[in-house]
Amino acid sequence: MKIKPEFTEAIERHKHLVKTLGMDHPITKQVFMIVMEHTPEKLLDVAHQGAVDMDLMPEASGYFRDGTAMYSLADIAAKYGRTIQQAEQDLQEMMLARRAAGLPDMRKVEHRLIHRKQ
Repeated sequence: MKIKPEFTEAIERHKHLVKTLGMDHPITKQVFMIVMEHTPEKLLDVAHQGAVDMDLMPEASGYFRDGTAMYSLADIAAKYGRTIQQAEQDLQEMMLARRAAGLPDMRKVEHRLIHRKQ
């Protein structure tokens, strides 16, 4: 797996910001979005599987044709004891952090591309 310098630089910057500003600071959140943008796909897959194995994720509500799991916001909210409104606010804050970091909006998923669990 090839690690790009942008990923390493973003990780180091994020670690520094966590120490100096804290996890909840808006700039720290923006840099985390940059980290995620540059994280190699294989590493994202490993992190996702770890979250599933540690029961940090709800059961997937559907899958793409390639097997990529999709999660409903309602299921995520329930897993973490939050209301759907709180989860929607969290998602909006994440989107604002992405924009503030100069990153594009996350792609919208067409419902017809998701295969629902039966």
